[in-house]
Amino acid sequence: MNITIRKAMTLFLVLIGFLLISEPTFSQTKITGTIVKDTKWTVDQSPYVLLGDVVVEKGITLTIGRDTVLVFSRGSRFQVKGRLDAYRVFFNGFLQADNLETLLYLPGSSGSLTSCAFLDLNIVLDTSDIRLTYSVVSNHNGTGVTIGKKTSPHIADTSFHGNSYFAVYYQGSSSVKVTNCFWGSKTGPSDAGDGDGDAVSSNIHYTPFQPKEKIKFLILAKVIVQTGKIASDKSIQLTYHLFNMNHCDHEAVLGASLHGPEKTIIHHPESDIYTTITPGFHTFNREFKIPFNAEKGAYDVHCGIMNKHISGYFAYVKCKDKVIVVPSRLTKVKETLPATASDG
Repeated sequence: MNITIRKAMTLFLVLIGFLLISEPTFSQTKITGTIVKDTKWTVDQSPYVLLGDVVVEKGITLTIGRDTVLVFSRGSRFQVKGRLDAYRVFFNGFLQADNLETLLYLPGSSGSLTSCAFLDLNIVLDTSDIRLTYSVVSNHNGTGVTIGKKTSPHIADTSFHGNSYFAVYYQGSSSVKVTNCFWGSKTGPSDAGDGDGDAVSSNIHYTPFQPKEKIKFLILAKVIVQTGKIASDKSIQLTYHLFNMNHCDHEAVLGASLHGPEKTIIHHPESDIYTTITPGFHTFNREFKIPFNAEKGAYDVHCGIMNKHISGYFAYVKCKDKVIVVPSRLTKVKETLPATASDG
């Protein structure tokens, strides 16, 4: 990866957790120290920025709700002694040449990681009581998942690609099953494997494996809403910040609609963007024209990433800010409702 791309990626990864805002003032929840009571992290307080070491104490359960973003500051470690459950969470480990950010399940801990995305993060599983399924693991600076000695966590139906060392490394001498996974190639994993995909260490039982990536993980990281600069201009400008965590391209449509008074819905399909989204970070801009006869009032802005057949969503969000339509101009007001998104 060249220096220009790395700088752009690094800047993006700093911002990726700051979801769905319309002004460049970001809110975040900073986390440090030890979690000593049962806790739930939710998307309305996202992103959660981990500063230094964060520990889930023994006997404590931390639940992370869907569409939440965890941002790991440089060198930070997330250590689990109790239980950590996460569903459709983006674990953002930053892009650093000397990557040291770690998610560590210690001996005696437990939990589940389902439909999650892990970017540039070391995952260490030193317990058997953990399930990693239907997720995407991509660590450009080291090993994706390290399995501790004498442990056998359940890892299956997960996509491994772009891991610069091992996709999965086992420290023990017995055998661990990591099945029905995609390894970045239709031929399967390399090193101890017979294919040319990401490497696996010895004693990883990787068959059967998936020849194609089945998990679709397009992250709509941020949407910026701007009204027209001219008071009489009944249009808004939308900026989509996307991250394709997959190894493959996605044919997608970037759509939007306004939902207003008396269940009024305004759609402007002529401005929808039909595009191919390659792996990595992308920014798209589009205009949304509002009819001059539109009902006046407050409108919610809904944005979606659909498949090319417009028959399903990769992601769907409602922006936090409302747009106010008045006879001669548009304005914005702050709205405290949390952003939401749906499965890809």
